[in-house]
Amino acid sequence: KALLQQKINRLVAAAGSSQQSGQAAASAATAVHPATAEASKPVAAPAATASKHFMQHQPLAGIPSMVANTPAEQARRAERQQRFAADLAALKSSTAAIASPGKAASSSSSSSIAYASSDSGIGDGWLRLAGGYGTSRALEKEYLRLTAVPKAEDVRPPEVLVESLALIKRRWREGCSYAYACSQLKSIRQDLTVQGVSDELAVNAYETHARVALESNDLSEFRQCLARLKQLYKAGVHGSVAEFYAYGVLQAAALGTALLSQETMQLPRNRLDEPALVHALSVVSAARTGQYCKFMSLYGSAPRMAAYLMDQLLPQVRASGLATMLSAYYPTRLPVDWVMLQLGFGEDQQDEAANYFAACGVVVDWTSREIDTKASRAARAAGL
Repeated sequence: KALLQQKINRLVAAAGSSQQSGQAAASAATAVHPATAEASKPVAAPAATASKHFMQHQPLAGIPSMVANTPAEQARRAERQQRFAADLAALKSSTAAIASPGKAASSSSSSSIAYASSDSGIGDGWLRLAGGYGTSRALEKEYLRLTAVPKAEDVRPPEVLVESLALIKRRWREGCSYAYACSQLKSIRQDLTVQGVSDELAVNAYETHARVALESNDLSEFRQCLARLKQLYKAGVHGSVAEFYAYGVLQAAALGTALLSQETMQLPRNRLDEPALVHALSVVSAARTGQYCKFMSLYGSAPRMAAYLMDQLLPQVRASGLATMLSAYYPTRLPVDWVMLQLGFGEDQQDEAANYFAACGVVVDWTSREIDTKASRAARAAGL
C-alpha cells in the first residue's frame, strides 16, 4: 500500500508539473508574440451541458487490426468461424443480393462510404464475413442475446445506427426508463460488433452507454463499456480518452489496491496533465491518505460524471473524517452544522446526516445543535 501511494503521489506531481509547464509556455508565447498568440488562441469550447447531454461524434474510417497475424491467431480465427459454418453458408446465399462494400459506397451517403471502405480487424463481424452489412432500417430494436449468426435483415447498417443512437440520447434526455435505454444501447453495440464496426461511432455508442449506466448506478454495464473503450482508444480511435481513464482510476480505487495498481500502470503518460486525470489522481490520493476536507472539495468540483464514482469512496472517507474529528477535538463540543459540512452533507440533507450520526454512534444534542465528542467516543467504544 505504501508503494502504491508513492506511485500515486508521483503521478499527481507529474500531472501538476505538466499543467504548470504548459501554462508557463503559453504565458511566455503571449509575452513574446502577443499578436501571434492572440491569433492562435483556440476557439472556446461550449460550456458543459447537463450530465445527460452527450457529445456527438461523426463516424470515421476503420482502424488497423490490434491482433498479431500469427499462425496461432489464424488457427483461433478458423476455429471461431467453424462454430457457425452452416449458418454462415446459409447467410451468404441469403445475402447474395446485398451490395458489396465497394458497390455500396457508390450509392450510399458519405458516412456509409467511410464504413464500406473500412476494414477494422478488431473482431471480424459475421456479416462482414458474409460479404455485406445489415439491411434493417429500424431505429429501435430490443436487445436479444444471439444464439446463431444474425441475418442481414435483422441488423442495422452503420448509417442507421447513427440515427438510432441520436434517438436514444434524445429519449434519455426526455426521461425514458433505464431499462429501455440499456436494451436499446446494447442492441446498437451488438449490431456494431457483428458488422465489425470499430470507429468513432463505436466509441460514441460505448461512451454514451457508460455514462447512462453510471447515472443509473449500473456499474456492471459501465465496466463492460469501459473495457471495450480502452481497446478502441489503444487502437487509435478518437474519443474522450482522459475522461474515461479517469473513471477507471476512480472505480479501481473503490475496488481495492491490486486493481488500482493495475489501473495506474495503464494510464497514458501523455495525458496525465489533462484536468480529468489530474482530478481523479488527486481524489485517490486524498481518499487513501485521509484528507477528507480535500476530498470533499474535489467532490464539489468533480468534472463530468466523476462524482458518481466518487460516491463509492464517500463512505470510507466520511468514516475516516468523523473519527479524526472526534479524536482531534476531544472533549470539545462541535457544531453539528460544521461537522456536516466537513463530511459533505448539504443543508438539505439534515435527515440523512442525522441517520448517519446515529448509525455511527455519534451523540448529538439537536437542541443546541452540537456534537458531544466525549460521549460520542464512549458510545462508539462501547459499540452503541
